[in-house]
Amino acid sequence: EKDRNGNFFIDQPIELFKPMINYLRAKACETPLGPPVKSPHPKDYDQRQDFYRLVEYFGMTPGIYPTIIELHRGEPGSADIGCYPDRSVKSSEWSTFTVQTQGHAREITSFEVVLGNVERMQIGWINESMYVENLSNDHRNGVGEEENSLALDCCRGGLLNQGEFTNFEGLSIGAGSVIRCEQKGHRWLVNGELVASSIASDDNTRHFENDFLPPAGHVNNSSDKIIPCFSGKGHWMLSQIVLSCP
Repeated sequence: EKDRNGNFFIDQPIELFKPMINYLRAKACETPLGPPVKSPHPKDYDQRQDFYRLVEYFGMTPGIYPTIIELHRGEPGSADIGCYPDRSVKSSEWSTFTVQTQGHAREITSFEVVLGNVERMQIGWINESMYVENLSNDHRNGVGEEENSLALDCCRGGLLNQGEFTNFEGLSIGAGSVIRCEQKGHRWLVNGELVASSIASDDNTRHFENDFLPPAGHVNNSSDKIIPCFSGKGHWMLSQIVLSCP
């Protein structure tokens, strides 16, 4: 919306905009040798929620509260990893990747992935510290095949829960499929259809036992940081990430 002089008019309190403006100013002069710029975190809870809402409304959440894809296990240089707005991976070798937050304490609670041409794609979550601590020496293992990890096995059509595979009869996943995982691995949707859940109130779907994930809505602490993790070869894209609002 513009005023009569052609200036953009935003009907929001200036106090909400100040943290965003200061952050963008700091990012404009950020250098590799200087301290990293931290995302805004208003002290007052209500103001913080209003700020999250404002940033989301204007589509700036990925810029103000960034996330990055990192190679976790695989050959360095074998993957082309994009950053927002093209959060995609093109990997010539079968590798494992994690998604991390950068410069803020908001947690990833849900995400959505669009598949391209992939091989042995596994999409899921890990308890980061415990996963790394108990990681096996078998580089053929991906997310869901190791302890403290859970994944949807896109090629076999089922759920991998710490090495145990459960087949989902009739589940077909291929190029163009959209995989959405909600509540840190408690709910799984393929092309908009709920295919698996550990939440008892979800009817008419496959249910699985939650062996290591914290309860839905739980906030991470230092010993149970639950983050997204992907294993596969080929091309896929993170089309959406949902962050917590602490």
